[in-house]
This record gives sequence, structure tokens and C-alpha cells, in this order.
Amino acid sequence: MTFCHAAATPGRLLAIQQAVAFAAICHDDKMETFLFTDMRSLIKVTIVELGRETKSLRPDTDASPQTFAASNPQAKTDGGPPVKTVTPTPEEMKSRTARFKDLVPYSKQQENTGIPVAAMERLTANKVYPVMVPAGYKGRSSMAPLKGLPGAVVSIAECPAGDGPGLHAHEQTVENFFCLNGRFEVTWGDEGEHSMILEPLDFVSFPPKVSRAFRNISDETARLFVLIQPASDVQEDRVAYAPKLEAEIKDTYGAGTVDALKKIGFKFDAGVDA
Repeated sequence: MTFCHAAATPGRLLAIQQAVAFAAICHDDKMETFLFTDMRSLIKVTIVELGRETKSLRPDTDASPQTFAASNPQAKTDGGPPVKTVTPTPEEMKSRTARFKDLVPYSKQQENTGIPVAAMERLTANKVYPVMVPAGYKGRSSMAPLKGLPGAVVSIAECPAGDGPGLHAHEQTVENFFCLNGRFEVTWGDEGEHSMILEPLDFVSFPPKVSRAFRNISDETARLFVLIQPASDVQEDRVAYAPKLEAEIKDTYGAGTVDALKKIGFKFDAGVDA
């Protein structure tokens, strides 16, 4: 697990901001959890330059803007050229706005694909409201009202008390959870052997291929803000469940339901050796 501690003294603030523009912060192939501390911890910001050596910036280093710019010709201390602004019309902004009261859970959106609502809710949170997906995105959230840039699939997961999806793995995407309200137990591992509790405003990030699940452990209807990030140029999100769940759905809802689920990205081979 990797922790990112953010801190800056006033004299070094600009240099650190410039450094962050070139940095890969706390990237790991293990679970990433970002904790925002009390601003007193020692920091280390790693600057990764394209095709250049890796350097480190520490609080005890001469980090003036002039020193940083001299060793990093890509950086500009004058802020670059002026930013030309635009002003969308109210109608244009309306087309870029999603109202929660108008959102439709994807279990309802997929009814015309031959997938019963009950079957979808067996796999996912009670209600998952797609908000925004990349243009041309294919998958269970493709009917989201907003179409955005590549790399971000935004939704809201809503769970009554005790509800949550089964263990599943996202094959090629990073999945991030931000607790909006309530409390969630988040588990991971092929048997769900690890767990943590998310309180309101807590955030956790799961890398691809990690089996994970979450469950509302509060006594109220709770919601997670979910951000899925495709980790490649392919803008899709394949999800894998255990093979035994495929058999259960087939017995309950028929083989056609299983086929329809597979067409929108669900798989049932999590943990199966290739």
C-alpha cells in the first residue's frame, strides 16, 4: 500500500506545483489509498521526465522556481501564454448537467437487452446510476446522460442497509470509491479476506484484477461516488465474477440472461487459471 502525503511551505509552493505537473504521484501496482494529512509530514515528490533521469524534490532542497526551471526546460515560471476563455450558453451548460432525480439505474437501462432487473442487482449494488462515460464507450454504463473525454466512467452506487455487490474484479480498469454518506465495508482478495471501513468522505482506489466488494453497514440508504478509469486506450470495462455465480444465474434466469450479461462486459472466470 502506498500513501501520498501532501505538504508545502510557502517559499516552495510554486516549485512543488510545477513539480506535480510532471509527476507520477504514488503510482503502484498494489492498492492505492490517498490520505490527506495535517500538512506537517515530510514529503517527497518524484519528478518523472519523459526520456530523462528521475529526480527527487525534498523540503531540504533548494526548490526555487528559478532552480527548478533551469534543470527542467519544459517548465515555465511565467505561467505560459494567456488563457483564452469561452462562455457557454445556458443551453450548452444544460446539456452538460446531470440531475440526480433524472438518473436511471443501469439495471433499468438494460432491460431491453434481455437482462432482468433482479439478475443485474444480483451482480451489482442495488442501484447504480451512470452519470458520464467517454464518447463511444461500450458497456453496462453506456446509456449515461453525459458523454465526456476518455478515461473516466462516473456513476453513483446506491445501497440500502446491508446491500452491496458480490466479489468481482475489473480486468483492465482502476475503480475508485468515494463515500458520500453512510458507512461501507470494503473487502478485497479472492475470498474477501481483507477489509476496511469507509466513513463519509473517505476515498479508496483499487487497481485492475483485484477481487473487491463493498457493503453498506449503516442503517441508512448510503451512496458511493464511483470513478472507473480505463487503464488503456480501449474504453471499456470488463468485469469478472466467480464461475459459480454464472451457474446460479443460468439456473434462475436462463442461459439467455448469461449471454446478455457477457455482451455488456460481464465475465464469470475470476480467479480461474488461464
